[in-house]
Amino acid sequence: MDVYYKKIEKVVLPNTYIMENPLAKKQIRLATLDDYPAILSVYTPFITDTTVTFEYDVPPVVEFAVRLDTIAQTYPILVLEVEERIVGYAYAASFKPRAAYQWVAETVIYLRPDCSGNGLGQLLYFALIEVLKLQGICQGIGVITAENMVSVGFHRKMGYHESARLEKVGFKFGRWLDVLWMQNQFAQLPEQPPIIRPIGDIVGTDDFKTLLLQINSRLNNY
Repeated sequence: MDVYYKKIEKVVLPNTYIMENPLAKKQIRLATLDDYPAILSVYTPFITDTTVTFEYDVPPVVEFAVRLDTIAQTYPILVLEVEERIVGYAYAASFKPRAAYQWVAETVIYLRPDCSGNGLGQLLYFALIEVLKLQGICQGIGVITAENMVSVGFHRKMGYHESARLEKVGFKFGRWLDVLWMQNQFAQLPEQPPIIRPIGDIVGTDDFKTLLLQINSRLNNY
């Protein structure tokens, strides 16, 4: 049982959603405004039942939409659909607001527990990283609750390593919690890096379109 769940009887659901739909059509794509309520639905149990996020209360949809709109001005928000139903999402966000940090982004992923363990999350995160590389971003930082060993192991598989441990910096469900910063340099560091390109500048490029075609081809051959 994963200790980052609030209730002792809480268990991760089995992979029934994918197991019962092995030929289900799957797609990774950029999120749209219409997707925000479904994205919030995926996120909500992580707020209410886990220490995966340090958020206490489920935000109103309007507030959540403003949050995502702000992110989407610069960074990608990708959704994973199974039979046109959003079951996960991944996005990048500013690690720090100062200009010198622009080549580093915080990377985040949430996936319905009954859709995990099938490699879908790895492909979704891989897609996110590849889009970031197109933007000129060179490194990703995962900010992870230390007791969430599922996420720690996932990030290690994706090439991340622990760079820092912040002790007892969050309090949720009656416990003080440590946080890990896990780092992945997924592109070379140029001597004179160009300013990163906002996501809106690359979505119409052949490189971006080809990347999503390749990702979704792999996704539907899982």
